[in-house]
This record gives sequence, C-alpha cells and structure tokens, in this order.
Amino acid sequence: MTAISTYKAKIASRYIPVDAEQIGLKIMESDYYLTSIKHDGFLTFLQIKSGEALLFDRDGDLIKLPAITKSIDFTKDDLTLAGELCFFKNGKSTNHRDLASALADSKSDIRFAAFDVLELKGQPVQLNPLEKAEWLSALLKSGKTVFAIEQKKYTSRKEIMECFKEQAAQGAE
Repeated sequence: MTAISTYKAKIASRYIPVDAEQIGLKIMESDYYLTSIKHDGFLTFLQIKSGEALLFDRDGDLIKLPAITKSIDFTKDDLTLAGELCFFKNGKSTNHRDLASALADSKSDIRFAAFDVLELKGQPVQLNPLEKAEWLSALLKSGKTVFAIEQKKYTSRKEIMECFKEQAAQGAE
C-alpha cells in the first residue's frame, strides 16, 4: 500500500488539466513530451503478488472485480500498476458517471487502463517516463480487460497543441 500512497502524494497530486491555449504557458520546455487520450473513470491501482491480483481505489479500498483481477496472465512478476478503471460501451470508453452505475452490474464491460508502473518485483521502478510507457505497452500489448493507455511522444509544445486540437475535434478528452 505504500506505493499507492506515495504515488498519490508525489505524482498524482502534480497532475494539472491543460487547455490547448495553456499548453505554451503551463507546460515547461522539455526534450520530449508524452500525451495520451484520457479515459474518464476512477484512478485505480492493480497490485499483483505471488500470482494473485488485487484492485484498489485511490483511497486504498479494495475493489472486487474478478473480470480484471483474473486477467493477469500477462505477467508472472509481482508488480503494481496505476491506471484508470473505465466502463466501455459499444467498444468506446464512457464517463465516470456511467462507470459508477456499471460497477453494480457484473456483466458490464469494465477495464483497467494502465498508465504507470509503480513497483516491479517489490522494488520501485526507476525508469524515465518514456521507458515506462514503452515497457507497459510491451507488457500489455495483447490485453483487452487490462491494457496500456497509448502514449505518444512529441518533441515540441506546438506538436502537443496540434494533437490536442485534433483529438478534441474527434470528441476525445
């Protein structure tokens, strides 16, 4: 559980929402940037130890979703992933309100969209963000119920603005 509380305090607390007009103002210069489409759900953590999986909400409370916790054939290693618990309808993720309702229905298409790896084999992961994204993508490449959120690399804030506008025109968040 310490990986989860540490993640919330040191990483998730620094997330900032940014509109296209604010990209040049709020995002500082960097060698590269990673972007992803936001799946609107609940911040969740998937912890795998000794071949058993547990799912925790942002407060560390256990979530019982066998469809997800039984879908861990992608690894034999102990690990902790951060992600978004999402509800899918007609193949597309919906919003967090739909997810709240779907949690009561065991037949709902609820998935875990991983976006970060916190621990591997009981140790904190010491990879840079690009390496983490590539590692997650490779680990979960064939996953459906547990999958990696696609992250794209850009080298300028101008590219991010173009991506943002393109995705917003398609209705993405």
